[in-house]
Amino acid sequence: MTWLAFRRHRTNLLILLGLALGLGLWMVVVAHGFDTIPLKSGLGPGGNVYRYRDYFQGSVLLRLPYQADVILYLLLAFPAVAGALLGAPLVAGELDGATNRLAWTQGITRTRWLVTKWAVVGIPVVLLGWLLALVTQWWSHHVIVVGIPVGVFMSALDSGFSRIDPQVFSTTGLVPVAYTLFAFALGTALGALLRRVSLAAIGTFVIYGVLALVMVSTVRPALAPQTFIPTPWPTEHVAGLVIPEARAAWYLDYGYEFLPGIHHPGGPSADTLGHGCEGAPDTVTCFERHGIVPGIYVQPDTNYWTLQWRESLIYSVAAVLLLLVSLGSVRRWRA
Repeated sequence: MTWLAFRRHRTNLLILLGLALGLGLWMVVVAHGFDTIPLKSGLGPGGNVYRYRDYFQGSVLLRLPYQADVILYLLLAFPAVAGALLGAPLVAGELDGATNRLAWTQGITRTRWLVTKWAVVGIPVVLLGWLLALVTQWWSHHVIVVGIPVGVFMSALDSGFSRIDPQVFSTTGLVPVAYTLFAFALGTALGALLRRVSLAAIGTFVIYGVLALVMVSTVRPALAPQTFIPTPWPTEHVAGLVIPEARAAWYLDYGYEFLPGIHHPGGPSADTLGHGCEGAPDTVTCFERHGIVPGIYVQPDTNYWTLQWRESLIYSVAAVLLLLVSLGSVRRWRA
């Protein structure tokens, strides 16, 4: 049973392995390019000489930062590709070829049949996702952390990346492994429910993409306590202002908080008062009168591993539930 399951899906496994190897090789080439670009000299404020690397030299399409962006997007899509390529046909493909009937007439229960196939194909897929995550961890240090300077407000001001930035966070650490497991389980469950490989593959991409957007925009910011960093003015008025506390952080939003010891039970919120002060003739005086301070909400870099573990747990639990859905669907199939 184990060998038959491997033989049936080995072609797709080899295709996925080839894609991962090609992507990994491209990452090595780009990292080497970032490391070997010659240093140039420039004049800074006060006539100080500084050294820098011109990462945007060469033809437009082959510039290293653009290649790094494409690699990041491919890494983000890799779990969905794995789910569509190997999860979707795991069960639906058996129905198309009626090969499930042969197995079930040989004394193999449907539960054992699915669990064996799920493990034989799923374990290599997850291991491949884990190896790619390790390569990405190394690559992100050379290309993201070293190659591209980290900015002030991160994605809010489009100044660079840190490891907690959404794109980098989703391709490093533990979460890529959990994503791959979830996408594989999602493809399997959709194949068992829809019983058509094409529909299951399309559904895997769509549902995985929607859930990823919901995770980044709604769930992940709330998985760990946010940090409020006061600023002299509302964020839109201080673009380019250097705030050391926000240097390695994921910018979420700007808003207002009451100063310590000041409370307005039953009254307007700090955000309501702050937005009202933005149009006042003397904004600072208005802030002081209401006892509020403008600032930004961020997820600090120190929450990186807390967010990694909690998000990985969510996706892992979801993968187990999807496996149970697949089992329930297969057990209701007619032989």
